Amino acid sequence: MRILDYDSDTALKNVTLFLALNEAKELKDALEYLMSDFQSFNHAHITDAEYVHEITIATHDETDIDGFSERAKKIIQEDK
Repeated sequence: MRILDYDSDTALKNVTLFLALNEAKELKDALEYLMSDFQSFNHAHITDAEYVHEITIATHDETDIDGFSERAKKIIQEDK
């Protein structure tokens, strides 16, 4: 697991999410989709109703990260 705060370009070790029920359901659906159609690079976005807050979740295969940006590759490989 890797967590990246894009705004500060910082790798995080932990995060707390406060989700409304509909947001939690959207996250669950996105995770189920990613697991049912696993690809070496795939992702989904979950936003709040106002499109102010966003969670991006991505699946990856550590042996094939070519689809990711250089910044994403660094956090996957080095957790930095």
